[in-house]
Amino acid sequence: MPPSSSFFRSYADAYLAFEADRLLRFYDLPSMIVDKRGDHLIVQEADLLDYMRPFLYRLEENGLGRIDPEMSATLALDEDACFSSVRYRFFSRQQQMFGDFVAHYMLTARDKNWRIKFAKVGQVHSWTS
Repeated sequence: MPPSSSFFRSYADAYLAFEADRLLRFYDLPSMIVDKRGDHLIVQEADLLDYMRPFLYRLEENGLGRIDPEMSATLALDEDACFSSVRYRFFSRQQQMFGDFVAHYMLTARDKNWRIKFAKVGQVHSWTS
């Protein structure tokens, strides 16, 4: 069974702590993240931490107060693999939206828990800083 929206809610909530290590439990290493800066092979935990820290810093600088994830598509490929697309909206503590983008994921199930194997940041609809 593919992950429910609660997986992506928990993933989004982990960003609100502004601590990269909280995101480790969501990834199945090695994994790949593709964004506008290129392809990022994440082989070990330190790679993920190095990748996430600048983004977390940027979110904190923008005064992140809330993330609204909206799962727009999910497709089970087999019992332990699926594809999901999620739109994220980022809001400041003053409830002003400052970011809106779509991400696409390939997930694998490990020990009955879903993990991100591949992530592609898709179309960025807005980002104010």
